[in-house]
Amino acid sequence: NPTTTDSQFKFDASLVSPSGGPTLLTLSSPTIDLKPAFDGGEKALKVDFNIAFQTFSVGVLALKYWDADTSSWVFFPDGTAEIETLGDFATCSLMPVSVFLNYSGFTVNQLQNFRYQFIIDDPGSQITGVCLSAPIVTSFACVDPSGLTTTVINVDNATIDWVANGSETFWKVQYGLTGFTPVPFTNFGSGLEVNSHPIVISGLSPNTTYDVYVAADCANGDGDVFSNPIGPLTFTTATLSLEEFAIDHLKLCSNPTHGKLELSGVNINEITIYNLSGQQLFNGKFNTSKVNLDLSTFNTGLYFLKVFTDFGIGVYKIIKN
Repeated sequence: NPTTTDSQFKFDASLVSPSGGPTLLTLSSPTIDLKPAFDGGEKALKVDFNIAFQTFSVGVLALKYWDADTSSWVFFPDGTAEIETLGDFATCSLMPVSVFLNYSGFTVNQLQNFRYQFIIDDPGSQITGVCLSAPIVTSFACVDPSGLTTTVINVDNATIDWVANGSETFWKVQYGLTGFTPVPFTNFGSGLEVNSHPIVISGLSPNTTYDVYVAADCANGDGDVFSNPIGPLTFTTATLSLEEFAIDHLKLCSNPTHGKLELSGVNINEITIYNLSGQQLFNGKFNTSKVNLDLSTFNTGLYFLKVFTDFGIGVYKIIKN
């Protein structure tokens, strides 16, 4: 009804005639010129709306945008409704949803002729209904973080920190051996997703040089809107000491071992096992005065056991027979 002033749209498939027949329905926005926002340093938009629906097939309900270069409608990333019941469309008991779009790579034509649409494309009996509130579209910048630094470097871990220059609360971190090429930052995969900083990167090898890159996740985990990555931050882990250092009252039984190794006598907080190349093979957190380790899967040879206790850090040579 084009004369309605209601801020909600409602579709009930039970009113379709014939019952269970196909439906193609689109709700399109007017043209929105994104070029002024783009020229002002903004790179993405967010569509906020409240919605309730029940679907039985993926893609029956979707959000698309107009690509003026190809004269076609394109799905928003994460703009396709899954098979689910969300809220109650009959009573318009709505749930909030945000969908993001990164337009930083759009051409002038795409920017100046942008519009979006909600679409119901039902071949028959795949949607029960939908209720939708009026969307709110917001364009925003995605500011690069800065000040990437490492504050603590150990044998097998390093603490990394940076300065957030925007309102984001999520970041993506990629790290690898120095010289590696980071993959494009995306919402799925492509690194470690964190929602606080500083962070500790663990499982590193001693005396090894690494590079780290960090990007702001400006969709806070809900879409592919990332800043330019900063980096690389290059650092080298500490050298693993091969000198034994015993802790008073800490007992190891038995060493050499065929697989079973018991540590006792003091409160043990953490244990790490390395091979002769400095590769970390085991790490465990504890808070007890007695720990039983099973080294039966280890190859025969010499290993280094690093034990963190309330009385300090001990290093022991372990022989596996």
